[in-house]
Amino acid sequence: MHLRSRSAAARPARCARGWATALLLVGCGVQQGDPRCAAYAGTSTYGWCLTAAAGSLRDPAALDAHCGAAAPYERECRQRFVGAALQDPKWGRGELLGWCGDGPDCRLEVLEARPDPEVRAQLGLCAAHAGPLAADCATHALQRWATGAPTAGALAALAADPIADPALVGSWLGAVVACRGVGACPGAGPTAAACAEGLALLRAEPTRCPAAAGAQPARGLAAPPPGPVAPPGPGGVSHQNRPL
Repeated sequence: MHLRSRSAAARPARCARGWATALLLVGCGVQQGDPRCAAYAGTSTYGWCLTAAAGSLRDPAALDAHCGAAAPYERECRQRFVGAALQDPKWGRGELLGWCGDGPDCRLEVLEARPDPEVRAQLGLCAAHAGPLAADCATHALQRWATGAPTAGALAALAADPIADPALVGSWLGAVVACRGVGACPGAGPTAAACAEGLALLRAEPTRCPAAAGAQPARGLAAPPPGPVAPPGPGGVSHQNRPL
């Protein structure tokens, strides 16, 4: 494709951002994007090409410039980069969340891949970082805890301070009491009410109990509910929020 040069007056406003030299020369007099996307410069496909190429970036310092040029796909671009970076254990949760920018799907992916092993700490991370997907993040945290090795102490701590939606937390507490035989529902309040409701339902229908992590469902026992989802695509994802 032949690209015509443009005068300074005709160049887009984004040329003033002063992108780094790691980018492709297309019309702003500086390098923008990725050389593999040169053929798409000036078209609606350019940003998506940069997004597809983001997974092969090796230098986090180039991320802002690369994905800044991918608008309107900057969030998807950052998530592609972070998804690749998650494969390298040297990158910590804080760095990865920072590279996500303000993208909730990307942040949820990081929190799923780098969860805190303590359920209440993970619920706090969900509340602080997952934005509109905080309930989904909390659901997965509670599911991992309930199907892992829940303790009566952790159950009591969650009952006293659920951090997330009390109805959501209470329903998972009820599952732990009914299906794992751990602890007891708290005495009063919305968390207690949801716990008691879940406890009664699962004791009446034990086949609805989620199986413990790593266990094969026994005869008559339902398979565990869906685990953490794959990285969300452009169409979004659907999450199951409660075990009941």
